[in-house]
Amino acid sequence: MNKTKLTDLMYYVGANNHFLTKFENSIPLPEGVSFNSYLLMDEKTVLFDAVDSSVADEFLQNVEETLAGRKLDYLVIHHMEPDHSSSLLEIIRKYPDVKLVGNRNTFKFFEQFFSADYQDNYYIIKDGDELNVGRSTLRFLTAALVHWPEVFVTYIPEQKILLSADAFGSFGSNKGHLYSDEGHLNLSEVRRYFVGILAKFRRNVGMLLKKIENLEIDLLLSLHGKVHRDKDIIKLLFEKYNLWANFDVEEKGVVIAYVSMYGNTALAASKLAEGLAKEGVKKIRLYDLSSVDSSYVLADVYRFSNLVLMAPNFNVTLHLTAQHFVTELEYHGLTKRNYSIIVNETWGGRALAILQEAFANMKDNTLVGKPLTIITKLTPETRKELKELTSDIVESLK
Repeated sequence: MNKTKLTDLMYYVGANNHFLTKFENSIPLPEGVSFNSYLLMDEKTVLFDAVDSSVADEFLQNVEETLAGRKLDYLVIHHMEPDHSSSLLEIIRKYPDVKLVGNRNTFKFFEQFFSADYQDNYYIIKDGDELNVGRSTLRFLTAALVHWPEVFVTYIPEQKILLSADAFGSFGSNKGHLYSDEGHLNLSEVRRYFVGILAKFRRNVGMLLKKIENLEIDLLLSLHGKVHRDKDIIKLLFEKYNLWANFDVEEKGVVIAYVSMYGNTALAASKLAEGLAKEGVKKIRLYDLSSVDSSYVLADVYRFSNLVLMAPNFNVTLHLTAQHFVTELEYHGLTKRNYSIIVNETWGGRALAILQEAFANMKDNTLVGKPLTIITKLTPETRKELKELTSDIVESLK
């Protein structure tokens, strides 16, 4: 049983999957993930979202025990992605008179996922609509493409609660502590979550932030991660989201991302990091793209001002691991960053040209230093050029 009373009327009835290793079969989950759901026990009862089928049994028990014999009046479906909707039918079958609250896209996706006719249960809403359920008013605000077309959020002004769908979420299961102020707020996982889930539609995130910027919020409830009740944490999350939605730099620092086949490029990356450190650069992140999942690297690209990408030629083209990372940078629309390029070649290839073209096509980034080509391994001449590049990067951080 994992229900928690959040306010006089609102309960947490979600569940944790401590064993899931990848989110959307793509993003590593070293500490699992939570699937959050909330139940409002007002004059009318309102369940906000279902959960992933992997934790459906615990979720259904939480709902049943919290209702304590009362009927379920409304089920608000903020987001139809299967990690929130795959247990919907179990709820509907258990509470067949429940009204399903959603917009036209919600029910379009509902009918695509489920071969079942529940149109009589539909309660169709649009942006700005309100539903009074007793002491609470539910105000529905569309949040299209944050990060699916049907997404909306719900604000309860009487309690100053924002149910934010996937926005303001995080990876990681809740290991006992449900509130973000009860221990360490893992901002790195909040950032990695944003980059992995929401960043592709960051302009839409910005539109949502504009829509909710003047709301008084005492309780921020996302579909993943912690419950936020601390004013300073809520303020911090809004500040970070505004930065990330605009791809603005959080802080000055250098991400060195490299691929190395036989150790020579890795050695150059290490020497660059050492040189930067000797020049007083405090924030340096060194990543081997072949051994670290790109979600961690991309999160730091969002965080820091400078990116150095280092890769060898491979069969006359760019090493495919580096190519994949470049594709991800293009997917995210890298912008407002300083970048530097180092390639390694033994008998020619197009790695340098490919990287130059890729960065040129990503808008409003600034090349720092001259692109450096290492011929097989560092030599006295290329060590000198590497030192010059180090100085250029240090200067760009001022």
